[in-house]
Amino acid sequence: MPRSPSVAGRFLRALVCLCLCAPAPSAFAAKPPVRDALAEAQACYGAGDLACVLRVLAEVQPAPEHASERLRLMAFASARLDQHEAARQHFAAWLALSATNRLERATTAPNIFQDYTAALLASQTDALDWTPQVENHAVLAPLGVTPTDLPRFAPPPREHSDIAQRVSYLLGLHASLPTTNDWGPVWAHLGIAMGIEVELPYGLRAGALVGGWQRPDHTTDRWNPYALFRGGIGKRWGDHGLAALLGAGVAFDTGDDSVVGALAPALRYDWQPAQRPVGFYTELASQTLFGSKTTTEVIGLTIGVILRPAAR
Repeated sequence: MPRSPSVAGRFLRALVCLCLCAPAPSAFAAKPPVRDALAEAQACYGAGDLACVLRVLAEVQPAPEHASERLRLMAFASARLDQHEAARQHFAAWLALSATNRLERATTAPNIFQDYTAALLASQTDALDWTPQVENHAVLAPLGVTPTDLPRFAPPPREHSDIAQRVSYLLGLHASLPTTNDWGPVWAHLGIAMGIEVELPYGLRAGALVGGWQRPDHTTDRWNPYALFRGGIGKRWGDHGLAALLGAGVAFDTGDDSVVGALAPALRYDWQPAQRPVGFYTELASQTLFGSKTTTEVIGLTIGVILRPAAR
């Protein structure tokens, strides 16, 4: 009879079978996934976990193409955590990587931009000239011209005629003398005279005179309103003037004729200061009335004021 295997043989046989029948490890077994630190840090920054950004990127050495983004994230996170010294160091390293690494003020938060500008200024310190320019006198650009800067010229003299200064206005009180012995009361001899006169070249004068002569005539008083055109010639010596005038016109008579012709020669003296508008005059005149039946002559004296605009 065959011998049954011993216990030791059976154990040895089972051990060999286990070793030979165990499946060999696969050469294509799955490897554990590689950690993407940059993506993880970006996710932390988007979630607002700034400490996570610094913790993840602190000991990571990314590929050269990712080094710029690593430094930018670390600078942003440090600036927002008020770690300004660290933020400026990260910005300085980020600026040194590429000349195109720049931030815009309009799209950057103020607390980040201040650390960026500090790092940028520090990186350009060697290119700046810090020597005080004591002798450098800056030339300022001229300011815009204003109306007060324009030259001022005296206005041209106004063109005006001196005709107003050559016009005289007369206002006087007339006292007549009767040609007969018919003397009456004082008021029976009084009359008025108003006139205007223009001084022409060569001492000539022209104007008009209106008024009324009153005189006693036997038992009644005769009143003779008149209107005369006058012309003449005169001469002045400073404030004094002398003129000879001849007036012609019409008069109203209370006698036999209602309207008569009038002829009145006169000699006048006036005192008129050049710088004063008011002077006075006295005039000796003779008025002859030509009626249809008779001719009447009256002599009288006028005293009054003369008005003339003062010379400018």
